[in-house]
Amino acid sequence: MRKQDGGRETGDAGHRKRGAAGGGGERDSPAHAARARSVRDDGTGADGSESDDGSGLADGESDSSPGVDSGESDSSPGVDSGESDNGTGVDHGEADNGTGIGRRHGSRGERMGAGADVRAHAGADTVADAVVVGAGVIGSSIALELARGGLRVVVVDRFGGAGNGSTSASSAVVRFTYPTVEGVTAAWESRHCWEAWRDHLEAPAGEPLASYHRCGVTMLDVDLAPRGLFTRHFDEVGVPYEEWDADRLAARLPAVDTGRYWPPRPVDDEEFFAGATGRLGALHTPDGGFVDDPRLAAANLAAAARRHGAAFRWRARVTAVPRSGGRVRGVRLDDGTELSAPVVVNAAGPWSGRLNQLAGVGGDFTVPLRPLRQEVHHVAAPPGYGVGGGSGPVLADMDLGTYIRPDGRGFLLVGGTEPECDALEWLDDPDTGRPGPTVSGFRTQVTRAARRLPGLRVPGRPRGVAGVYDVAGDWTPVYDRTDLDGFYVAIGTSGNQFKNAPLAGRLMSTLIHGVEAGHDHDRNPLTHPCTHTGRTLDLAAFSRRRRPTTSTGTVLG
Repeated sequence: MRKQDGGRETGDAGHRKRGAAGGGGERDSPAHAARARSVRDDGTGADGSESDDGSGLADGESDSSPGVDSGESDSSPGVDSGESDNGTGVDHGEADNGTGIGRRHGSRGERMGAGADVRAHAGADTVADAVVVGAGVIGSSIALELARGGLRVVVVDRFGGAGNGSTSASSAVVRFTYPTVEGVTAAWESRHCWEAWRDHLEAPAGEPLASYHRCGVTMLDVDLAPRGLFTRHFDEVGVPYEEWDADRLAARLPAVDTGRYWPPRPVDDEEFFAGATGRLGALHTPDGGFVDDPRLAAANLAAAARRHGAAFRWRARVTAVPRSGGRVRGVRLDDGTELSAPVVVNAAGPWSGRLNQLAGVGGDFTVPLRPLRQEVHHVAAPPGYGVGGGSGPVLADMDLGTYIRPDGRGFLLVGGTEPECDALEWLDDPDTGRPGPTVSGFRTQVTRAARRLPGLRVPGRPRGVAGVYDVAGDWTPVYDRTDLDGFYVAIGTSGNQFKNAPLAGRLMSTLIHGVEAGHDHDRNPLTHPCTHTGRTLDLAAFSRRRRPTTSTGTVLG
């Protein structure tokens, strides 16, 4: 297995990524793939990695993110500020729920009108129990779960709506091939949430919702990530799977070339089109698939959070993170407003490092984090990719260094799996990531896909999306507290946490309520009981101080 140590330094920051970079056959997170609709309609798309998006950080950066629709109207963001602050960020007269966070008073929920965005009075401070920075799919899920728990939540986002940053660029793949039992458990639990999405949201009948498409995920054999790395955890967790030999793969997916071509090579390498050295089988998980509209999924979570009283401040950026006595006091915004709260959650995706700097945290992290620009491309599917006229499965092809995801009938999203031969485009500043696909990136990724799908035509003009996501050194997220009391992080989503967004909100709620009640999570890590599968997740797996997890060094984790 290849170990990742803060990302391999094969390219300078700003260096153009020569080839595909995606993972384990996906770009299931905010730095990746475009929704077909956004690619087809305007040739753009939208992020930067799961999680995920608008940081709400001020630095003079443009409001327009790669592929983000910047023409949305501002919904007059704000929060009700007509309450006094007692110095703790908890309203006077409210009962403490034992966590150190005040519960929302019932009449306030009524005043907020089911959580509609409210304009703050000019110049007035506002009061909340928790501020979440970032309204991507992760931040919106956290807001929902905290609001469900009775807290007054304010979400700050730099864009004009939920999911307009990295989430919008996600391929939104739901797969279970993680090298750790915690990763498999989280993905398997989250899949149940997606399949019961309306129930998860408690959404009213008639509300348009994102949909989960159970098309299956087929991972081609590769020595870097042998089947046993995953099946041992599948057996423990209860994930159904099928093991296919080369003949079975050819019968099930006749459009796929079963040849073994390892290792991945640049498409200009004279060995790229060398003959196969053998044949491949595959590991197939029939319950895997993808969510068809990642931005809508984030909007669904935000709407559910509003129904529980959460307020959202759009086009707002954090300029400071005040503290007092070793505890966070809230955040200060670029318009001078100070949101007073005893809890702040960093869910800012690729801008999360900047927010950590403002808060003065990160010195005790054992896992480095860094923004990475990626591309995902949109092409017509070849004839025969699918059975009975339906779409084919998600195809994870680390053998050639690519992944393929159906995008409605007749189209595919194509990304890469960070093969060693490709320079990765690490960024010092996520705002410098160039929007739109490059000719070289498109040619590399789609040519690799065409080697695997011989019937695939390589168009002469690139179509797709570029985005940025926050990569953890071991490609595993950090869901944790920090050494600044009250300041929490849901970051390092590494292009692979969109699928886990429904669960991530619940994990963070468990963590925040436990720590705020006095639990020493660093010495005695909290656990989270999974509602659907009955499994228990040890939150130590996502600690900022963990021993870096052995990984494939790709988005696969």
